[in-house]
Amino acid sequence: MILRRTATRLSARSAALRSARRCAASSTSAVGPVNVLLGRELSNHFHLATELFLIEERQPRQPTLFLWRNDKTIVIGRHQNVWRECDVQKMDRDGVQLSRRDSGGGAVYQDLGNTCFTFLSPGGTFDKARNNAIILNALKNRFGTQGEASGRNDLVVDGKKFSGAAFKQLGPVDLHHGTLLLHVDLDGLGRYLTPHKLKLQSKGVASVAARVCNLRDLNPEINHQTVCDALIAEFARSYGADPDSIQAEEVTSTSPLTQSQVFQKHLSRLQDWEWRFGSSPQFSHELETRFDWGTFTVHLDVKGGVVSQCRIFSDCLDAPLIDLLTTSLQGVKYDPSELYKAALKVADTDVRESWMKEFGSWIREQVAT
Repeated sequence: MILRRTATRLSARSAALRSARRCAASSTSAVGPVNVLLGRELSNHFHLATELFLIEERQPRQPTLFLWRNDKTIVIGRHQNVWRECDVQKMDRDGVQLSRRDSGGGAVYQDLGNTCFTFLSPGGTFDKARNNAIILNALKNRFGTQGEASGRNDLVVDGKKFSGAAFKQLGPVDLHHGTLLLHVDLDGLGRYLTPHKLKLQSKGVASVAARVCNLRDLNPEINHQTVCDALIAEFARSYGADPDSIQAEEVTSTSPLTQSQVFQKHLSRLQDWEWRFGSSPQFSHELETRFDWGTFTVHLDVKGGVVSQCRIFSDCLDAPLIDLLTTSLQGVKYDPSELYKAALKVADTDVRESWMKEFGSWIREQVAT
């Protein structure tokens, strides 16, 4: 009986101790473990697919930080018009990738001098001010760079923008992702993002030009690795974790998560032409020129990246050719080479072939520049 009473008392004490531990764990859940991931590929499609996998498949219950960077890329917002924001021909020539994200905001240029960050917050815990403070404190404490939040989305230093961000709630998780300009090719901003002077009556959201600066100009110690280290340490401290205890998960093309159907589904969609180009808002493009064989006004209505309607006004004597050309251009992708090929399809005589090569070369150049 004595032994049984002793065992009962020990069992009760153990149960009480386990209960106390559970209460303690519950009370610190807001500042419990944090998750950190490092993207090791250089593709924006890959990293956006990783974001969506984390949200849809893992549904993180702890604050999560994902850090990554891309090779030369133009990233546009969900509702932006590719042809309004980008010089597509120069991008193709220079091997610059086009990527469309699910969140809103404006178009940005990224290269290896840019660090991207993603904060994933469980539902109801999103705090933009806290996320901004993590970035600003990391720069201040590690590099002595004093920045501040400006407007709705930007971080600036001495009035010059070095970071922009976008936000979106995806199911039970809040997404906050953005960029940090470290040593970006600033000429690329103008080279690929200069809006074309076309008659584009767009319903999309135009990007706003802003003065920008590279953080490395303020401190030469700033690079992708040192900034990632500083952000991880500040992220851990912000949630009461020991920076030295953080074990970041590296994400590469061979990581198990990239083999999942969920990841592959999102990667395929993000790479698809229909998503990148076809999701552009409806717009119109009117072109005018004069050939020796006639004057032309060509009006193209473009929807989903495809010419939905074409109207051609011309004094060309070959009226049937104009009808054929109008029909041929409708339903074609709004792409320089596709429009050129559509024009050649109606070249059924030597004269028409000569004319359509001239017309096709002209419309190809107009759409591309």
